[in-house]
Amino acid sequence: IMVGNTFHPHVWYATDNSDRFVSNIVFAPYQPIRLEGAGAEVNRNFFHNSLIEGQAFESWDRHSLSGDALFKAPARGDYRVQEDSPALEVGFRNFEMGTFGVLSPELKAMAGNPVHLRQQKQKASNSGRTPDPVEWGALRFRNLCGAGEQSAAGVGSETGVMILKPLFKLGDLEQTGLKKDDLLLMMEGQPVENTEELVKIIESTDFSRPVKVVIYRNQTKMELKADFSGTAGSAVRRIQLQ
Repeated sequence: IMVGNTFHPHVWYATDNSDRFVSNIVFAPYQPIRLEGAGAEVNRNFFHNSLIEGQAFESWDRHSLSGDALFKAPARGDYRVQEDSPALEVGFRNFEMGTFGVLSPELKAMAGNPVHLRQQKQKASNSGRTPDPVEWGALRFRNLCGAGEQSAAGVGSETGVMILKPLFKLGDLEQTGLKKDDLLLMMEGQPVENTEELVKIIESTDFSRPVKVVIYRNQTKMELKADFSGTAGSAVRRIQLQ
């Protein structure tokens, strides 16, 4: 049970894809990992009070469910589920509380008492970066936010702009163009730290020809040319988060 957290593995063994993540309870949609062929199975999990939205691969979580897990007494740290919990339908089984974590009486006295919440809202970033999306024609993007996304992207700092919606035109036929979940780091030799910087670059760049971009895809740095000519001239529009 990942209380107030979710599943976001960032490292998989290249020679062994036998890892399985099955019949667990998570409190939020998975963090993006962007590593193809990750694990043998991720399925039949329960998303507590969280919608299953846009998981990394369509084959994942085909039989997973979402809703209220109906914990017995979460305010007291008892995350066993009630007899009519929908989490039981995906194969989750209760286990005894207090038999894991800090067990030493001496260490427990030092640790104090945690505050248990039924549902914890995750803070996107401690740095103040916001995940508000921005649209420019056919392109939608937002800031990379938080240590989890930074680790998933494989970059050393909380920087760059994530592509949420791919382009409809390609520049270099040897490349595939920008894809969803690419992390955009540079455009025409100018660093893209955040959406504000990208908007400034957009407003000062000639897009009548393909432009050079530097991205991270599947934790690999790539340089390619992207054709924005069908988007050029469109207004930049900020989208209010719901």
